[in-house]
Amino acid sequence: MDGELERLINTLIEGNECYLCGSPIEARAGELVRDSGELYVADYHCPGCDVGYDIEVRDQDNLISFKAFRKDIDTEVDLAEISRQTRKESLQRESHPVSDLVDNSIELAHALTILFENQQRLREAANTVREESFRQDGDFHRQVKADLHNYMASAYSFEEIVENIETKLPTNSCVELAKEQFKEEHQIIKGLRTYGQHHLSLPFSLTQFHDENTGQMESTITISMDEVSDFNYGDSDISYEKVEGNLINVERRVNLHYDAAEDLVQEMIQYVESKHEDELEEFREATSYPGTE
Repeated sequence: MDGELERLINTLIEGNECYLCGSPIEARAGELVRDSGELYVADYHCPGCDVGYDIEVRDQDNLISFKAFRKDIDTEVDLAEISRQTRKESLQRESHPVSDLVDNSIELAHALTILFENQQRLREAANTVREESFRQDGDFHRQVKADLHNYMASAYSFEEIVENIETKLPTNSCVELAKEQFKEEHQIIKGLRTYGQHHLSLPFSLTQFHDENTGQMESTITISMDEVSDFNYGDSDISYEKVEGNLINVERRVNLHYDAAEDLVQEMIQYVESKHEDELEEFREATSYPGTE
């Protein structure tokens, strides 16, 4: 039995429990003895209740099956008390050495997708202000309030996911630079989110003003610095130093924040892909079902 088959069999057995006491089945692939071409067997006693089992594992092309028959029951029907059969592709998805890298990359990409969807809603609202008027009705204001809340909430979730995953993924100088650039843009968004969390909503306005960052007249969603700048709640990661003037151009800050988040995710995933290229290609081949490549 090679190392890959051992890993797949161990994954197949994990999660099965004793029929009587519920203790985990702790049999390992290394304890199995080959009985025939595809059949491996073992004698196993539950550590919880000492009931005996005859274990059978069959390696059949793309399938692996696990069965455990209780020794203390003598019946005419050969019925397994515990049984599981799974395709090898599924077991590879669970147990491959780079499965965690793939899962973490997918989680990052998913968090970025949610951030993007909320960014787009705010961009659409800002476009409405520019193309129609900054004088909008109550329904529009309520929608913008909800859109702001959703972006800030997704930004918080994105930050949490990055902090949880970053130590589990390989890094290089490009990744670290992208992290620093994201943190700079996140300072303002984190400040707005924290303010909104404590005050239940953000004090935004639909405003026509001279944007000191672009030097042009803008009609968009803004927040007055007078409203939020004094509320950092002792958090050193909150800063409004990058804001020019007395108005926060919410659309611009959200766009810059999203762009920094996107760059960070791209750098993190690209480095994972380059550092583990061979293992990831092997993972994709091993987890691809016939006819889906």
